[in-house]
Amino acid sequence: MKVTRTKTSLIVWDGEKLSRDAKDQLKLGVRDASSALQATLKRIMSIPGPPASRPSVPGEPLRRRTGHARASVADEVVGDGTRRKVGFSTAVPYPAMWELRKDGKARPGLQIAFDRTVNDMERLITRRMTQGMR
Repeated sequence: MKVTRTKTSLIVWDGEKLSRDAKDQLKLGVRDASSALQATLKRIMSIPGPPASRPSVPGEPLRRRTGHARASVADEVVGDGTRRKVGFSTAVPYPAMWELRKDGKARPGLQIAFDRTVNDMERLITRRMTQGMR
């Protein structure tokens, strides 16, 4: 928004610039939210498993054994950057398999991480969007 001073004050809205700025801020907010979700997922997948502790049970996230599953957590930019996918790399297929099992033995780490992080993700995106409006 630009204010031009003449005999009377005039506010000039540059809708295209405002739209571009809002989209840029949205991309940054989505990136921040994606990073927060990944960090939470990696943190909950860092609980030691066998032999130091018991293995995970259905309903719990996978526990760390070798660290490969935790290292496979990644995000992918979709389209113009206003959308991102968070999940597991296809190089390590078993975390996604355990996440999506339908036989009652699922280890839903991504869903648990999302539930724990959703409020923070909303706050991060909102903060970026309000910064862009100033």
